[in-house]
Amino acid sequence: MAINAAGPTTPPRLPTTAPSAPAPARHTSRQKAKAPRVRAATENELETTNNAREEAENTEYQPDTYITMISSVLGPVARKLETLGEHVEGLNNNIGTNNTKTHALEKQIMSFLTTVKNNEALTRTLLEASKWSETCTAELWTRIVKLESQNNTLLEVIKHNETTMAKLEMQNKVLLEAVKQYEVRVAKLEAQNNSLLETVKKSATEQAKTTETPSRKLRKHYKHPSSSTYQTPADRVEDFTQLKEKIN
Repeated sequence: MAINAAGPTTPPRLPTTAPSAPAPARHTSRQKAKAPRVRAATENELETTNNAREEAENTEYQPDTYITMISSVLGPVARKLETLGEHVEGLNNNIGTNNTKTHALEKQIMSFLTTVKNNEALTRTLLEASKWSETCTAELWTRIVKLESQNNTLLEVIKHNETTMAKLEMQNKVLLEAVKQYEVRVAKLEAQNNSLLETVKKSATEQAKTTETPSRKLRKHYKHPSSSTYQTPADRVEDFTQLKEKIN
C-alpha cells in the first residue's frame, strides 16, 4: 500500500451492491441466452478492477493518476452494474409474468383434471352400459338360436305334412279313378241288367203267348178271387219287380 506525505491512505472501496435475487427456476430462451454473456462481462470487469487495484498498491501514490485510473475503471463497472440491474429488473418482471402464466397453467391443469375425472365417470357409465348391452345381446342371441331351432322343427313338420298331403292327394286321385271306373262298370252293368230285363220281359211275354190257350186265359181271367192261386195284374208286376231286384 502506498503512503504519501499526509499520512497513510487507503484506496476507495468499491461500491457495494445488494445481493442479487436467486436465479428463477425457469427462464425463457432469450434470458438463458443473455445470462452467460452478462456473467462473463461482469467477471471480466471485476478482474480488470482487481488488476488495477494491485497495480495501484504496488506503485507510488499518485493522486491524480490513481483517481483517474480508478474512475476509468469504475465508470464502465458502474454502467455495467446499472445495465445488470436493468437486466435483473427485467428478469424479475419476467419471473412475475412467468408466475402469472404458471398460475394460469395450474388453473388449466386443474380444469383438465376435473374434465378427466368427469370423463372417467362417463367412461365407467359407458362401460357399464356396454356390459349391459353385451348381456342383452347374449340373451337375444340365445333366444334367436332357440327360435331358429323351433323354425327348423316347424319347417320339418311342414315338409312332412306336405309329403303326407301329396300322398293323400295321390291316393285320392287313385280312389277317384277307381270310383270312376266303378261308376262306368256300374253303368255298364245297369245297362246290361236293363237289357236282360227287357229280354226277360220279351221272352216271358212271348212264352205266355205261346203257352196259354184262349180257354185257359178265360179260366184264369174268371178265377174266383178266394182261390190261393189267383193273381191279379198288380201281383204279377210285383213278382216281376222282385225278379229284377234278384237279378241286380
